[in-house]
Amino acid sequence: MPRGSGARDGRNRRRRMPQLWLGRGEGKHPALQATAHGERRYRVGRVPRRLPRTGVRTRLRALPWWRMAAAVVAMGIAAGATFGVFTFVSGDSLRVRQADVTGVDVADPHAVVRAADVGGRSLLVVNTRAAAERIVATLPEVKAATVERDWPQRVRITVTEHQAWGFWESAGHRAVIDADGLVLEHGRPPPRDAVTIVDVHGTLPPQGGDLIDADSVQTVARLVEDARSRRLGVTVERFEFHHDRGLVVRVNGGPDAVFGDSHNYDFKVAAWGALLDQLAEEPRAVQEIDLRFGRHLVMR
Repeated sequence: MPRGSGARDGRNRRRRMPQLWLGRGEGKHPALQATAHGERRYRVGRVPRRLPRTGVRTRLRALPWWRMAAAVVAMGIAAGATFGVFTFVSGDSLRVRQADVTGVDVADPHAVVRAADVGGRSLLVVNTRAAAERIVATLPEVKAATVERDWPQRVRITVTEHQAWGFWESAGHRAVIDADGLVLEHGRPPPRDAVTIVDVHGTLPPQGGDLIDADSVQTVARLVEDARSRRLGVTVERFEFHHDRGLVVRVNGGPDAVFGDSHNYDFKVAAWGALLDQLAEEPRAVQEIDLRFGRHLVMR
């Protein structure tokens, strides 16, 4: 080998070595870089993920067992709570075993309890309003009722009975009425000195459940109280109801008073008293005083 040939071959080999430039992106491979001394450097990338196996065991391992276990536990707790609530509601610890009835005088307390129909029911599901409505609908002598829970196994029933006030007479038949003019078939009896209102032109006897002229009944009630307090100063013989004139008060030893209705009640009473005082000082042949026309008082 001639001298210098080795050096020339070395230069040729160095010349044939790949040159990797570190310029700004020129000839630059993303995974291969070279230093200034000709060294090669490789960039290690992300290792590709292995495809999962499709076997049954692999699939079972991939399932979210902890989520499934939590769901099973939650369903068990919910089922237990539901069963506990059902057992508590349907059990005997809150069932109605006793009923206290107050306010009865005419009605049978046992009939009131039977009409309420709450015995043996759970207090959690008892409909107190419906029970009170059943009492009123079943017993005609009961005007109103309330049902209240008394924990843990009792209910309180308060009854308001119909209270008779007086009588309404029509077509020769006399019926019991309350202070609102309702004809009663059952209820507490009226007082001994109860008032009777005579329907002069009535052709039909009053029937239970009929509503008589409530305004006339209430006006008579006020007149009775004023007569007892001696505000009127007259002795009332009886009260009459006329379909064309309204309420007429028959007086012993004096002129009758045609009231009509309760409109301007206080003025009518005051005017009636003033006219009676005037007639006491200046006697006249007056049969009745008509108070239906306000300040225009008519004496006949």
